Formats: sequence, C-alpha cells, structure tokens
Amino acid sequence: MKPKCIKCDRSVWSVSRTRTLIEYRILSDTGRDTGVDYKFDSTWKKEKDTTTKKLFVRCNSCNYVFDKKDYPGHEGISEVLIKKDGVIFVHNKFIKFFGEDDE
Repeated sequence: MKPKCIKCDRSVWSVSRTRTLIEYRILSDTGRDTGVDYKFDSTWKKEKDTTTKKLFVRCNSCNYVFDKKDYPGHEGISEVLIKKDGVIFVHNKFIKFFGEDDE
C-alpha cells in the first residue's frame, strides 16, 4: 500500500530527477552610440542540457519531496528502493515480520 503524503493526504507519487538547461541569446553588434540599447540578434539557443543521476520520490499533488524520516512509528518506512520498473516502500512491519538481512 502506498503511503499518503503528510502535506496533502493524497497518494499520488512520482519518481523525479533534476534537469538543468542552459540557453543563451546573442546581442546585436549594432546599437546606439551611447551603448545603452542593444537588441537581440537571434532566438534562444540551447548550450547545455544535463540531468542528475539522483532520483527522488515526490508527491505529484503538492510537490512534497518524500523523506522517510517524516514517517516514524511502527508503520514507518525504513527504506525506499527505486528500481527500473517501479518503487518499493519497505515498511518497518515487513522488517519485523521477516527480520533484518545481515548479509
């Protein structure tokens, strides 16, 4: 069972990553002699587009970034595993029932 968001009480979770996009516009060489008003020479061009390898789980309703420390107690979440095909929320009840793996 998916946990409910502590901010909005909904369970609409998604896996997200941070993406950085750097764009630029070139200024025209022709301008007034006073050097105050330079128009753009072109439209926006993409210089660099990078994504981080760090993935995180967030609520799609209110953009709250999931933190397992916010879910304490006997029904708390001890770990969040992000796999290729989905996310696993490991509950403390699961660990108490099966025991911790020491390997």
